[in-house]
Amino acid sequence: MKSLLPSFLAIIFLSALSANAQPQPSVPKGPPMPPGQVIEDDQQFEGESDEPNVERERSREMREHRKPKQMQREGFRQQIKQRENELITWLEENDPNKAKELKALKETDLRAYARRMMFEMRNYRGIMEAQESNPALAEVLKKDMALKQQRNQLLEQIKVTKDEAKKQQLTAQLKEVLEQRFDLIVEKKQLRYEDLRKRLAELQKMVNESQAELETIKDKKDQQVEKHLEELLNSTERIDWN
Repeated sequence: MKSLLPSFLAIIFLSALSANAQPQPSVPKGPPMPPGQVIEDDQQFEGESDEPNVERERSREMREHRKPKQMQREGFRQQIKQRENELITWLEENDPNKAKELKALKETDLRAYARRMMFEMRNYRGIMEAQESNPALAEVLKKDMALKQQRNQLLEQIKVTKDEAKKQQLTAQLKEVLEQRFDLIVEKKQLRYEDLRKRLAELQKMVNESQAELETIKDKKDQQVEKHLEELLNSTERIDWN
């Protein structure tokens, strides 16, 4: 099921692109009306009955039934389109070459662009979110992504290389990449741990403030009860003269 999800999302994304790319059909104009002639909306033609048309009513009910699903699909397409725009904008600032590459692909192969865009959205989503809340973590994620790409390239080269000496050289490079990735993984966990500690400290501060407020209220019980009792007993009835 998980393997089908990227394909399904790509299809939805492609439909959103196609819908935005299609021009709106023009409405044909009929011949001009003679001067002084007025179209009556309730004009009835010969043989037409005032009784409700069953087929027309059934068609209307079906359209009404489909509206929620259509609105849901439209909302999903708009959400994907928004994410596409956000990613392109982010790439233009952080990786202009990739942004240019994606734009060129969109012009030449819309279907391939949809699949590629869904892939890139998954890749960059964590980095984009981290850049807002934890820039240091975002930099680590960028480096890790580059190392993963390098790892995949080395693996492909090792698979197709027949020369044993070359294969050993590539394997040594792959080992270096894995060592660098390990260090980044540790750094990534450390940054997330520090972020968690920071959030925990903020929560503890809120707990302490709430506890102090609670103790203050408890200490002033008698004073507050007497004050409210006096307000109730001495309150005068207000008459609305308006």
